Amino acid sequence: MGEKYPGIRAGNNIYAADVEAALDTKVNLNGNETINGTKTFTTSPVVPGKSTAAGSSNSTVIATEAQIVSTVNAALNTKVSLTGNQTIEGTKTFKVSPVVPPKSTAAGNNPTVIATETQVLNVSNTISAALDAHRTTVTNTIGSIQVWS
Repeated sequence: MGEKYPGIRAGNNIYAADVEAALDTKVNLNGNETINGTKTFTTSPVVPGKSTAAGSSNSTVIATEAQIVSTVNAALNTKVSLTGNQTIEGTKTFKVSPVVPPKSTAAGNNPTVIATETQVLNVSNTISAALDAHRTTVTNTIGSIQVWS
């Protein structure tokens, strides 16, 4: 059998210096050490749990996937999504008018659909034109009696 560690071979005498040299290539179970090179694990290493309090400035603490997911989800729950339905509470102030999808030109009574200023003006003009036409009809029918002023 060949040498597993330099200087240590089955059937040979073992010297303290050879044991120390062999141990220098291993990671101690206790104490701080710097480990160089890429280490590949066949299973995920078990790490001590991080406190659930967010905002630790300790750059050596490892968070679990569940802790990261929990932190991200908590942050996302305070934001408005770009897609999907959400209920948004409280007063929101915009520096510029938000862009909203256009309302169809068909009349409707949907209190959740926003109409643009142009659409409101167009409806107002349509109503005014209809009233003017009706006023003309009434005036012509009644003769000299003025119904609207």
